[in-house]
Amino acid sequence: MMHRPSLVSCCVLVAALLACKREPSTETAPASTPTPTATTPSPAANTAEPTVAAEPEAPTGPRKLTADEVRSRLKQTMHGHVAIPEQSFAVTVKGLGEISVLSSMSPNGTELVFHVYDGNGKRTQSLLNKNVSMDRAQRLLAVSFPDVDGDGNEDFVALGSYSPAAGKQVLYNVAAVFTRPGGGRFVFDAQRSERASRGRPSSIAAAAQAAR
Repeated sequence: MMHRPSLVSCCVLVAALLACKREPSTETAPASTPTPTATTPSPAANTAEPTVAAEPEAPTGPRKLTADEVRSRLKQTMHGHVAIPEQSFAVTVKGLGEISVLSSMSPNGTELVFHVYDGNGKRTQSLLNKNVSMDRAQRLLAVSFPDVDGDGNEDFVALGSYSPAAGKQVLYNVAAVFTRPGGGRFVFDAQRSERASRGRPSSIAAAAQAAR
């Protein structure tokens, strides 16, 4: 004979089932915090070019004129001058910049003439040794651009071989000195030319030293 569950037993069973049910949680999971990653800041790229102090330009030494330069400058001289290319130079000097000096023999074959040109090749001066007007130039030995008066400006010295206008053909060396007061044009210096010619110098260096 089967026994039916009593009302009390049914109530107890329902209560137990209700207790087992879980109510839905209202809590939200905390947002996950990303693990911080250690980063090393990269230095800013230095794109600026390093500053380099400009070096002063070195003085430009004498440069022998080319054949074309000799021809173009000779056209500006009196007809009949004979160029001496081996003693014709371009040089940069203080106060005037780049100049050139074309050495030549005069049309009558008795004088050494030095023609000065600016940086554009235009003739600005013609220089003569006024201390030897009675002598005959035979040969140009050398030219140089030393500072003979100590003012910081390059001057011009020429050494030539001469002979008397009359009598025996005895050769002797004579120097011509041209200074540049204030860094301007060349000026014939008679006293320095006389000093430079004493002892009949055998080299342009000796003449320039004697002119100081």
